[in-house]
Amino acid sequence: RATRLGLIEPLYITCRLWGFDKALTRILLLIDSQVIEIIEIYDIWQQIADCKCKISISLGDCATLAAAKRFGLMPIFLHEEKELLEAKEKIVEWLGTKPFYLL
Repeated sequence: RATRLGLIEPLYITCRLWGFDKALTRILLLIDSQVIEIIEIYDIWQQIADCKCKISISLGDCATLAAAKRFGLMPIFLHEEKELLEAKEKIVEWLGTKPFYLL
């Protein structure tokens, strides 16, 4: 599961690697494949705001964490970027578990 807001981060990261058009095509293919289920923001907007209020990370990362918290999922990030590393303790405290990093 992912939020559209949460998909902005992987789109941004892949855009830097492949350019915007190719990155967008890949993200849209992922959505169309139904490998991930889109969680609408209205289901978790309060949790996103709570995360953003308590943890100094991007709104997209907070959307990922809020979706994971709301639905009992493991949040997955590509890698542990600087702001996630700096907020590691607060993230674990807020979420109740550590996120998973692919790299």
